[in-house]
Amino acid sequence: MKPSLRSLCLVVLLGALAACGESTPPAAPGAAPAPAAAAKPVLGSFGFDVAGMDRSIEPGNDFYGYANGHWLAQTQIPADRSSYTSFSMLAERALADTRAILEAAAARTDADGEEAQIGAWYAAFMDEAGIEARGLAPLQPTLAAIQAIHDKTALARALGQSLRADVDLLNATDYYTSNLFGLWVSADLLQPG
Repeated sequence: MKPSLRSLCLVVLLGALAACGESTPPAAPGAAPAPAAAAKPVLGSFGFDVAGMDRSIEPGNDFYGYANGHWLAQTQIPADRSSYTSFSMLAERALADTRAILEAAAARTDADGEEAQIGAWYAAFMDEAGIEARGLAPLQPTLAAIQAIHDKTALARALGQSLRADVDLLNATDYYTSNLFGLWVSADLLQPG
């Protein structure tokens, strides 16, 4: 994973975590709870969406068409996609919500703590003019290190300097690394004892 993509994922994760914080103060003891706002479901009610079924199809002949026929007939697949499901809709909504959180954090001048960090990072990430103005200057040390490689020993030294344990397959974290090689230490998967 490229460093910029990894960083974007980190910001999205931090934005999602920041959104999980409590947004309203706790009610005073003895106060009646506020009524829950009734929101219309975006993707139907929880569970199986019977409105998406096509009961004119015999389930024994085509269960997929029986279970999803009306939803398939009513849902348009966007031109830029090969498929479109309720999970696609949820992913789009999550991306839109995350973007709104990040943009709000970047716009707040009175933010502090993690929100200020997230806002500053997102603003810096989106500062295309600033990034273009710096050009390749941030990459010059890395490019110089690559240019300094003239033999096997120098290559081994350069690769060794970039190694660190940043991949952890057993815990399903950090599958990707910006380094040429990712290393990890674990028990033998075939003989764990």
